Amino acid sequence: MTNTAELHVAIDPEIKEKAETILEQSGFTPAEVIRMLYNRIIKEQKIPFEPCLPAPKILFEGSMTREEIDRELQKGIDSIEAGRTYTLQESEEMLAEFKATLSEEYGT
Repeated sequence: MTNTAELHVAIDPEIKEKAETILEQSGFTPAEVIRMLYNRIIKEQKIPFEPCLPAPKILFEGSMTREEIDRELQKGIDSIEAGRTYTLQESEEMLAEFKATLSEEYGT
């Protein structure tokens, strides 16, 4: 056996399970895929795909259950009761910053 180094990674268990199911169906082990990825990074001198963040969860009318709506409303009530409130100007500034961040990150 050749010299090897170990790689330990913390990952969400659900992501791990889903990915390993796909890898198994494809006939690969996680270690084989990681070796392939590392070799390709070395060969191309870059990450061989365009890294991206998951799209932000934007809520639309009808996309939430009654329980989800109630939970979100309760978060707002809890914030008000805890004194975490903002002026209209502060809210508009935060919204503008959020929109700018979305535009930068997702090209919207």
